[in-house]
Amino acid sequence: MEQPGGTKRGRGRPSKGQAKTGAERARLYRERQKAKQAINRDVTEKRPPSVGLLESRIVLLNAENIGLSDKLQAALDKIAELEKILKTVTRQKK
Repeated sequence: MEQPGGTKRGRGRPSKGQAKTGAERARLYRERQKAKQAINRDVTEKRPPSVGLLESRIVLLNAENIGLSDKLQAALDKIAELEKILKTVTRQKK
């Protein structure tokens, strides 16, 4: 039955040699529990965004929508132009 740093103590598994003391294990446990509580607090305390933040998001989304609308209109104009060209080309072949 070898003790500290030995390979085996009785019938159990061998000791690691770098075992933590009871105080160290307790401190690490408390730190893990605090971390879990902090995460849980962040998840449960979902605060709604402020009115100013929401208004600024709306302004940005409106600007993006206007830009996308302009691109869509340009694409529709291009399609109409190409359709006119296609009609004149198909009429000439007959």
